[in-house]
Amino acid sequence: WGLNDGQTGRYYVLVARSNGTSFIDVTDPEEPIYRGNLPSAISQSPWVDLKVYADHAFVVGGGRLRAGRAPGGQ
Repeated sequence: WGLNDGQTGRYYVLVARSNGTSFIDVTDPEEPIYRGNLPSAISQSPWVDLKVYADHAFVVGGGRLRAGRAPGGQ
């Protein structure tokens, strides 16, 4: 999933992994910048799904939900 920060014009990719979610700034696609990690609520999950709504990212894995403000959100 990805999002565009309407306030800064920056583009982000959110990568769901078995042990967390990575946030990567791809405003310059030739020089992506790793911005951070949202750790999983459990040690690992065999499946992970995420959705972006407005300035929030919702991450579900292994039956548990974590929600956090996406980069650039207020």
